[in-house]
Amino acid sequence: EDVTANAPVVAAALRAAVSKAETTGDLAAIEAAFKKFTETGKASASEVAAAQSLLTKKFIELSQAQDPAIQNMATMTKESSAYVRAVEDAVDAESESIKASIALAKAKGDTAEVQRLLAALTVQEADGAVRIAKAKQAEQEAEYVLAVAKRNQIAAIENKNAAQNAELALAELVVQKELAEALAAGVNTQAQ
Repeated sequence: EDVTANAPVVAAALRAAVSKAETTGDLAAIEAAFKKFTETGKASASEVAAAQSLLTKKFIELSQAQDPAIQNMATMTKESSAYVRAVEDAVDAESESIKASIALAKAKGDTAEVQRLLAALTVQEADGAVRIAKAKQAEQEAEYVLAVAKRNQIAAIENKNAAQNAELALAELVVQKELAEALAAGVNTQAQ
């Protein structure tokens, strides 16, 4: 028995192959093989749509994993997050240092120094809040750039799929036209 005549078997093989694909090249080869199968007319429209959806999801996953620009942006986003944590830690350390100096001045009974240090603490906390806010802004901007790049990549893939779906619909219409012409030729032959 020809296993390619069994669409569920082919669909299962497609899922297995897609899950093992490691590069977009692997995926392109799988897609080409599946396209040959669909051209036989042995797959329903819903099976073709399900396969196309599976291929698209994996292609997006692999494309983003292999795209150096997206990888660089993801790295920048991670580094921005690490920078925010470092700024927060530095601000906290500066505050703790001033608070320790305040405690020491209180222990010595130096009220003028306590007052000066309390003013310094207030300024340091305000400056620290600004530094943290700027670091978080840079982090958000990096995340935004990454999200835009991923969205643009997905949009490009969707446009490619839309074109492929249009080609598939056109091919289906050609098949129907050829079938109608064959039937008409058969009717003409019988009439003659």
